[in-house]
Amino acid sequence: QVGNHIDKEIMDILKLLRDQSIVIENNSTMPFILLSIFHDEISRKEVLHSKVIQTILNPYESHGYKFALLELFFLKIGIKDFNKELIDELKISTEYPIDGRSIDILITWKCDTKKKAVIIENKLNYARDQRNQLNDYYTGISRTYEVEKVVYLHINPNKSARDTDTVKK
Repeated sequence: QVGNHIDKEIMDILKLLRDQSIVIENNSTMPFILLSIFHDEISRKEVLHSKVIQTILNPYESHGYKFALLELFFLKIGIKDFNKELIDELKISTEYPIDGRSIDILITWKCDTKKKAVIIENKLNYARDQRNQLNDYYTGISRTYEVEKVVYLHINPNKSARDTDTVKK
């Protein structure tokens, strides 16, 4: 099912947590499994879905997983050198303004003297891709940060960033 793609990605991350036998400092059951119930509502509300993703990935939220979910997400997108012990100034923003546009989710952090970023474009409402949208995000953020990855989340699992415009990273 096309509409279940994002839920499947979240479930894959949670399953990976269990499969890796990672010890997580949280005595409760995994609270985010309930997302599938709300999928129809959330998928029509891209900003709300971005906030849910932000909350899941943010190690400072009250879910108790600390850096575990963010680290698993980074591994899934190919960032292998993230070391929570060496980072500073971690921020996960939604609707981050850049050059007259808004990046759905922007993850930024400082490691030593380098400022790094991950850009996430969240397409859940079948909205059309804006011309050069991902390139413009990359160019704008690259003025301040070293962009590690540009991630394109689409409700249709068969659609990728290659279907939109050329992405430099």
